[in-house]
Amino acid sequence: NWRNFRSLTATYTKEPNQSLEIEMKGQYFGIKNMERADTSKLNSYLDAVSLLFATRFVPPRQSGIDSLVTMAPAVRIEIKDIANRTYALELFTPRKTDLEIYGRMADGEIVAFEKGTIAEIVRRRDYFLVQE
Repeated sequence: NWRNFRSLTATYTKEPNQSLEIEMKGQYFGIKNMERADTSKLNSYLDAVSLLFATRFVPPRQSGIDSLVTMAPAVRIEIKDIANRTYALELFTPRKTDLEIYGRMADGEIVAFEKGTIAEIVRRRDYFLVQE
């Protein structure tokens, strides 16, 4: 929720230079250490994150999923609210045969997402640069 949002950090394991931290800058959201971010893209991104939902919880020891989530996540998204509570989600690179994207919540629960939904929230730092 916009009213209790403090910051969002997206950490890319294999591309740390593409990681980003979104925070309130005055009256608007901005990206830490980025002078000019595309605010339209940034607002769309935050909307996509706020509307994200899992399509299902994955039962423990589902065939093939256990081995996937033992690897390093492709991205870790961490949100902090104004009460300083942290909500984390790790997303894993899908295998060619996967129809869904798998993630792990902070409590260890494995969840599945539609690929199109996740595509909107795995935006790298370069995506937000203002194109002149």
